[in-house]
Amino acid sequence: MGRPVDLELWRELIERLVEQKRRLVAYRSYESDTQPKAGASEEELCAAESRLGRRLDPQYRDLLSVANGWDHFWITESLLGTEDICVGRRWEMGVTQADEWFADSNWGVDLGAPDDPGSYQLVVENDNGYSGNLYLFVGVAPGLPTGATVPLPLETTYPDLYSYFRDQLERMTDDADQLALGEYSEPWRGRNIRADPPTMAEIVARIAELIRSGNPGNPEPVRDGATAEELDLLDRALSGTLHPEHRELLSVSNGLATPHWGLGDVLSVQDILDGGRWREGLARMQTKEYPQYGPPPLLERIGYLPAVPFAMSPTTFYGVDLADGCVRDLLQDGDYFAKYGERPLLGRTVREHLLKGCWDLWWTARPGTI
Repeated sequence: MGRPVDLELWRELIERLVEQKRRLVAYRSYESDTQPKAGASEEELCAAESRLGRRLDPQYRDLLSVANGWDHFWITESLLGTEDICVGRRWEMGVTQADEWFADSNWGVDLGAPDDPGSYQLVVENDNGYSGNLYLFVGVAPGLPTGATVPLPLETTYPDLYSYFRDQLERMTDDADQLALGEYSEPWRGRNIRADPPTMAEIVARIAELIRSGNPGNPEPVRDGATAEELDLLDRALSGTLHPEHRELLSVSNGLATPHWGLGDVLSVQDILDGGRWREGLARMQTKEYPQYGPPPLLERIGYLPAVPFAMSPTTFYGVDLADGCVRDLLQDGDYFAKYGERPLLGRTVREHLLKGCWDLWWTARPGTI
């Protein structure tokens, strides 16, 4: 069992988690504004233990007496309360996912513990599939202490539940500290890009620096910017739908060669005007993905969301959405729109897309080496 933790330590930890959660909500639109529930009564704890058929892990029991569950305490992760134990969708999903994981992997062997899903009790459930679920080990094994916490899929195990939440606090604090500087600020070496946002020229220059450092043999990513006359010609050809941020980017670099699929090779003015490169990319994807069935409706799908072609990779086609100016994956987001009649909530402007791509390149290049 996990070593006893004083209730005051749990209260202090929960209060600090609430503080960091508040900071994350202030900076991140998709972070749910939730609070931990009031502590469970002894009656509620005993009822949960009766359904479970055994005593709760001492640390889990003490935690529930301070916070009887917390929906989405961090993005999509939720701490289960007494009302979730052995009942409801969350519990059923956790049991099912543990069964599936054990059936498809050597999870128990890797842990040095029983290969038995019944020895693991769900305590944190992630709405986004099984990734992020956390289980308490309630069995007995030489390689894993009873009361240890085990994430699924298997990554870092923790000796007990308190250690897990202390680590979550550190991660949430680091996350909030970074967000205070602006989302995707890591490549900017401590610069507060929320208060001092980089210009489009600076973003392009940083992307180019990261590409040159990580891919020294690649062609020069940046090109001379398009002239005002070229941009006006493009805007007229698009019936006045060229977004100001798209225009600004093209004026800095008329096309941008990047090796990262999440950013895509930004099309030049001429690429957009003649459409040849765009059509060739679609044709290659059709032939590669569906050779035995003939052409799939990619040309139809690419038009679900009216957009100006923006960038492309071998399997991704980005466009600037005419409705809101966000850069969309025209196949993935278009399919979502066709199915649900609305755009995905998470959309990024041209500038935000480039900042995210810059962050992706920085992460791939391993920070500290540049």
